Amino acid sequence: MNFPPCASDEVVGLAVTVQGGATRSCCGSRNAATAAANPYYWIGFGLTRSVPQDGSDLEALAKLKISVTPLRIDLTDGPTFTRYARALG
Repeated sequence: MNFPPCASDEVVGLAVTVQGGATRSCCGSRNAATAAANPYYWIGFGLTRSVPQDGSDLEALAKLKISVTPLRIDLTDGPTFTRYARALG
């Protein structure tokens, strides 16, 4: 569940959505130094503005709607699992 970046009285509804993907820009780096003058680098990605996918959580938020996205996390690689189970079982 995601809430739009607005006051509660500005929310215009609720939407059941799919997970949207934010567009990422090319990675960049930033040089810095510790208090002991040892250099280090921060590497990361930035976000760029894009048109959100229809029906996505990002579209709902852009339209000031609360987004409800049912998720499940199971990253098991089924075919490899089966192959390993046969080979090792």
